[in-house]
Amino acid sequence: MRFSEDALKPNRRLLFITISILFALVFAGGAWHLGVFAPTFQQVAHKPIESIAMHDSRGQKHSFSELAGKRTILYFWTTWCGPCRGTLSSLNKLPPNGKLSENFIAVALSTNQKLVAEIIKDTGYSGEYWLADEGQSILQRRLFGNESRAVPYIIELDEHNQIIRASHDPDEFSLIANAKLGKL
Repeated sequence: MRFSEDALKPNRRLLFITISILFALVFAGGAWHLGVFAPTFQQVAHKPIESIAMHDSRGQKHSFSELAGKRTILYFWTTWCGPCRGTLSSLNKLPPNGKLSENFIAVALSTNQKLVAEIIKDTGYSGEYWLADEGQSILQRRLFGNESRAVPYIIELDEHNQIIRASHDPDEFSLIANAKLGKL
């Protein structure tokens, strides 16, 4: 049985439309994963911080909701970031020496708990730190208004867990120093 070329044209059109739709869906999904549609800092400012799953070095689960009621500095860092390590080392050199106030939490964007613990030990950081269960995908998705997907990323939350300030500058110690000195 022979088919004419005209009989195959509707099938080619349908195939072309199907492939085009599939391509668009894959492209849109990849763009979402890479944070192309993520909100800018201006869009998240003065709104509650998005919830993510986290845990501490003992495996205890944490969430940003437990920080409500007090101003807090969140310091997002990764294991491969040199300036992040430098900042963690410098934190204990800020007066007064000793532990950071409860208003400061370093959030490691890593799922490798052993490596994070090694870096914490090597840097001498003595404050509280949590590990983001999603690891570095938080950077890819540009959460918390981190439009450039860069670390270190410092966020200040108000008493209602709303993002009120952010910085990428590892030399931005005013937020961190104020948290350490209990001036938030």
